[in-house]
Amino acid sequence: MDAVKVTVNSADELSNVDYIEHFRADKIMSLDEVKASTSWQKATLDQNGAFAYDVAPDERFVAYVRIVDKAGNVHYISSNGVIVDKTNPTVTNLAPEVTVTPKEQPVNGIYNTNVLVDVTVIDPLTFNDVMSGLKSVTYKVYNNTNPEGEKVTQEGTLYSFENAAPQKDDLVHKYDKTAAITVDKTKNNSNDVVIEVIAVDNAGNTTTETCKVKIDITKPAINVSYDNNDADSS
Repeated sequence: MDAVKVTVNSADELSNVDYIEHFRADKIMSLDEVKASTSWQKATLDQNGAFAYDVAPDERFVAYVRIVDKAGNVHYISSNGVIVDKTNPTVTNLAPEVTVTPKEQPVNGIYNTNVLVDVTVIDPLTFNDVMSGLKSVTYKVYNNTNPEGEKVTQEGTLYSFENAAPQKDDLVHKYDKTAAITVDKTKNNSNDVVIEVIAVDNAGNTTTETCKVKIDITKPAINVSYDNNDADSS
């Protein structure tokens, strides 16, 4: 997401607005804290009694505004909190692991069982600890040796954030699960199996990460034949 514009409109039908002050904080403050703040800045109003300012990407803030009319009446308003996030989440540890006993790597890197995949997804904090949190983590498994082209053999949702009005502490920074995906050997008997993980954060940033594995569950065929010469002594 790019920079966002914060706009404040004001009006007073009786004595008119005298001046407006504002400041931004990185947390929700009590009214007493707001009143006592030393960060207030006087706003320059346009002819309609409004003012605006831009907030750069990757910033978390709560906007506070103090409106004073010419009779000395004071009114305080604030936002619920805004996060401007343009940093994509990262997907790491997309590492396949075979479930055998004893646990060892398959010969020549080719699996003959279901393949377990660990998934870790992180929505990175920026230099000023801003993030929008993870919205969803989904996956697809493709068998790319299908004669008709790549085929989605498996898909699903690993994580979904459903809170429509979250507080800062509700946001999820990291998804980390061992054996999050089980690649079915019967659906993916192929030398070109692609596991794709898609991560989306609450600001709409998307990252896709893939890894490839080979699965072979086809038993070798053995054919025994003889030539046409006559047997000696049967």
